[in-house]
Amino acid sequence: LHADGLDRIALRSAATGLSSRDHGLARALTYAAVQRRDSLAFWIEALTGRSVFDLDDEVLIPLEIGLVQLAYMDRVPPHAAVSETVELAKRMSNRGGDRMVNAVLRRAIDDGLPQLPGDETPADAAITHSVPRWLAEQWFAEYGPDEARLLLQRINEPAERAIRVNTLKTT
Repeated sequence: LHADGLDRIALRSAATGLSSRDHGLARALTYAAVQRRDSLAFWIEALTGRSVFDLDDEVLIPLEIGLVQLAYMDRVPPHAAVSETVELAKRMSNRGGDRMVNAVLRRAIDDGLPQLPGDETPADAAITHSVPRWLAEQWFAEYGPDEARLLLQRINEPAERAIRVNTLKTT
């Protein structure tokens, strides 16, 4: 996704015909997959035994979307997340990638997701909190391990919502 707004344009065109609720879910899934890319890659590599760089996009993208739903969202029950993700994989490829997606996601449900490496070192923290390694290293060096861990834990949390009343117009 691009910071210049092309991501919104691409998502909007890809989501044509979706209800506003489904469009919102598609946006949340897309953004979460980008935001959590390093953690997702760790899980995909652990569950498949293959590097994410060795997987075709027709398999990798549905795996990321499916794992986002299983790990970070509670809006979709696990069986529905697997079913919808496998259907996505079928639409993306004719080469049987849907069978791999199905097997990996069912394994993630049955066995649980592999434990992320924790945050004892900057390299592990970068994976666990899905941030660039250089950022974890810089924060560990500048703030010390304890403060860096606190910052890294907060970095992917949703922003606080606030409302400001225009007291010139209403009370």
